Amino acid sequence: MWLSRNSSNLCHNLPIPIITIIGSYFLSVTSVTCKDNLFTCYIGGLSVTARLNNGFNNMNLSVRRVSIPTHNTESYRVYDSQGLPVSTVNFYLRYLDKRLFAVNTIKAQAYDLAYFLSYMTSREIELDDVKVHVLVDYLYHLRFPPDELGITSLNTRKRSENTIARMFSSVSSFYNHRHYDIGICLDIPMKALKSSPVQFLSHARATPTNSERTTISRVFRRSVSIPPPKTLTDQQIELIVKATSNRRDALLLTLLAETGLRIGQALQLRHEDIETSSKRLLVVRRRGNENLVYSKSRHDYHIDISDEWLNLYTEYLISDGENSDSHYVFTNMYSRNEKLLDAPYSYKAAADLFKRISNKTGIKVTPHMLRHSHATKLLSDGVPLEIVSKRLGHRNSITTSEIYSHIDHKAIRDAINRASVSNAEE
Repeated sequence: MWLSRNSSNLCHNLPIPIITIIGSYFLSVTSVTCKDNLFTCYIGGLSVTARLNNGFNNMNLSVRRVSIPTHNTESYRVYDSQGLPVSTVNFYLRYLDKRLFAVNTIKAQAYDLAYFLSYMTSREIELDDVKVHVLVDYLYHLRFPPDELGITSLNTRKRSENTIARMFSSVSSFYNHRHYDIGICLDIPMKALKSSPVQFLSHARATPTNSERTTISRVFRRSVSIPPPKTLTDQQIELIVKATSNRRDALLLTLLAETGLRIGQALQLRHEDIETSSKRLLVVRRRGNENLVYSKSRHDYHIDISDEWLNLYTEYLISDGENSDSHYVFTNMYSRNEKLLDAPYSYKAAADLFKRISNKTGIKVTPHMLRHSHATKLLSDGVPLEIVSKRLGHRNSITTSEIYSHIDHKAIRDAINRASVSNAEE
């Protein structure tokens, strides 16, 4: 266990075995030295050395994939340059595992936190010494990272607003966990951490010190709204479905376009989840799928499907699925490796499929673009926000409204345009 570096609590920075040794021979300690982050305790003729840090040895952190045999799944952990686990961060990542977060979410947060810890270390700031101005500086660094010469350019933004929002959210969630679940007292208003970067900067700008005001204003002034999600037209969707080379791929793309399912939810779909009589399918949150895919939603829910998709599904079963023994709907139909034949479709296989379709049609398409297209069309057609939210598997309609707020602006513009045409005709 590692805690913050503090000369008054020196032993708390040591691993438990070393603390045990010191505790057993405490009366025999002759001297203590600390140099270059190395703590050396001389106990008679014995010397014990440990490193003082935040749980990692320097900025060279790495993120590694690890397997969890008990759940037949995988996760991600952060390690320092010497291959030692960064306990502070990994404790939080294990917390996400227990809460059944999607593996891709844990992976993203592991990378985000490794980057943040490297940033804090490079500025010699202790992990729990975070303050408002520290996070303001970090946001500034994310938007305008210095080049190789250490010069920051205000005209070059290397990260998108979506990426910056995600990286800030990872840090916010990490500190909320340390405060509420571990009980660490932080010198920062926790309410401010439960917001987007722009909202956080608004809070920071309300009560800054004079030394912070300039930096906050520069970051805030250059903050831009997150662009609306990329979507496809009905004609483009029809083209990409026609560009598929087999019934399985056409069935998968049609499912994503008609239901707005996430790719992980579609790839974990099993035949038992399809209720043909009621024309709906059950989206189940499962752990331990053979293809290591996950349903991001934390609850199970039903979603209606069309007669057209059910007809495609029936044709797929008759023509391509009669020799399959798999419980999964989408499986490998061709493979040089017999072990992979009839195995459930993986993330990589799906990514290769979308890449081939994009190259073949000249239309850039991703699974999430089909999800966004489905939601955008429903909202544009006047389907209530609450219904769209449930169909997408969102926790609440607030999440849906934040992602698709551009629909309201478009509706307003269309109404203004219609009014202008009507006035012109009169």
